[in-house]
Amino acid sequence: MKIKFGKAVVTLFISVFCSLAWADDSEYIPNEVLVKFKGQLAANTYHSTNANRAIGAKSLEQLSQLGVTRIRVPDGMSFEDARAYYKGLPAVEYIERNPRRYQSYIPNDRLFQQQYALAKIRCHEAWNLSKGSSDVVIAVIDDGIVKNHEDLESKRVPGYDFTQGDRDPTTSQSHGTHVSGIIAAATNNSKGGSGVAFNCRIMPLRIFPNGAGAASAQAILFAADNGAKVINMSYGGYPQSLTEQNAVNYAWNKGVVLVAASGNSGTTKLNYPAAYPNVIAVGSTGRNDARSGYSNYGENWVSVGAPGEGVLSTVRNGYGEMSGTSMASPMVAGLAGLLWSFAPEGTTASEIREAIESTTDPISNGGFAHGRVNAMRALSVFNTKPVLLSNPIAIQPWFGNGFQGGVQEILNSDEAFVRANSERTSGLELVGVTVDIEYQGHSTNSQYINLLLEAAGPPGSTGQVYLWDGDTGSYQLHRNYGITASPRLRHTIALPIDARRFIVSNKIKVGLRILLPYRPFGRRQIPYEGVFGFVQIQSR
Repeated sequence: MKIKFGKAVVTLFISVFCSLAWADDSEYIPNEVLVKFKGQLAANTYHSTNANRAIGAKSLEQLSQLGVTRIRVPDGMSFEDARAYYKGLPAVEYIERNPRRYQSYIPNDRLFQQQYALAKIRCHEAWNLSKGSSDVVIAVIDDGIVKNHEDLESKRVPGYDFTQGDRDPTTSQSHGTHVSGIIAAATNNSKGGSGVAFNCRIMPLRIFPNGAGAASAQAILFAADNGAKVINMSYGGYPQSLTEQNAVNYAWNKGVVLVAASGNSGTTKLNYPAAYPNVIAVGSTGRNDARSGYSNYGENWVSVGAPGEGVLSTVRNGYGEMSGTSMASPMVAGLAGLLWSFAPEGTTASEIREAIESTTDPISNGGFAHGRVNAMRALSVFNTKPVLLSNPIAIQPWFGNGFQGGVQEILNSDEAFVRANSERTSGLELVGVTVDIEYQGHSTNSQYINLLLEAAGPPGSTGQVYLWDGDTGSYQLHRNYGITASPRLRHTIALPIDARRFIVSNKIKVGLRILLPYRPFGRRQIPYEGVFGFVQIQSR
């Protein structure tokens, strides 16, 4: 967009751009920058005071030994705007964001510090990306689950008891209860311990104490047909069953990730269901990242390792430690739940499995096809997944006069623009357009929706982003952002994550306005000219 200020011409480009290096604003202190001014302290104070005054920023403190000033920029001004403004001043050496520094996510569960396994696979850091989702159900095929446990009762969805043929998989045993707690114990409730995917839910399916291949197959089919995204199988045996394998393949073909314990005989002998190709076979490791002596192994069939020694979790009468590949397997099942909760729409079970297997840490004595799982590294696979792009399908005048051009002029980043002159209305001088963008993402599970804008204008100009609100039937102001005097500066405008109210008939209607600097009324003045360029939305 070109805006004339008397004889001066400043160019404004409205651009939404896909960047794989998009930075999450939550990693930085909002509206704060650190600016290094050149010269002595007195000169720094003079320069920063004058620089801040021009854009309404405020100095918060000085790191005098470094010549750095911590500055709060106005609400709505992006870092890109601030960087362009301050870097354009001859007295500035550098500018950067003020990054957050914090401890890894530490829940308040009273036994959390005793759960070494969660720290070992880096759950603390992974939880900053995802804590799981209640939409993701993890089936636990085992000996059932105890009733009314303080860390499990709220996490259950309806299951089934294949030993009794009813819908009450309650047990007096602890094995399935322990496994369930490792996966998704209620967390940050000041009670007991923490679960790997603690916002996910558990579907208890009971096939023990008299488990067999047929019951295992029945439970796998039930889980696949009733919405489970992950199935954990902390059991096994050496004879192979074609029926059980066909059930595994049925679930896999429905997009379910299946995880199973490799067994505790310290042998390379194939153990089923872990050894079926469409199952992630899990061996046990200890505190020192070595394969446990009891763990079955074999690089030709055991996929990954996970902590299985002395794992603290829920049991019949409270909490207790257990060891075995039965404890390692739910570590991986919980990780699969985190991944399903975080991965973008369209992710496949194969991609979830690949993320788990390709991001492991090495163990000291081998024996597995891959190493010990790393939750943070696994989630990072999807943290850089390419975004979806949504293109404009229409542009209309909103404020201003003498519009020229249409949607073709904003489909490509070139020298073709939609032009307009500013107008005065309600005491303001402004120019604006509305843009209809065909939204390609999913309204309920996008991890972010961004509008990236490149804008330029004199100090004192303000850009505004409006969204059409389907609930109110009107445009609602979503964001103000500061406009600097340098063109081609990118503004990141984060749109609401729950975008359902702003998506109408698979479109997002965006209103773009520029409020120009105040000029006294009473004499004829040349209007500012605006030119709108390339527009897109990015989402993931």
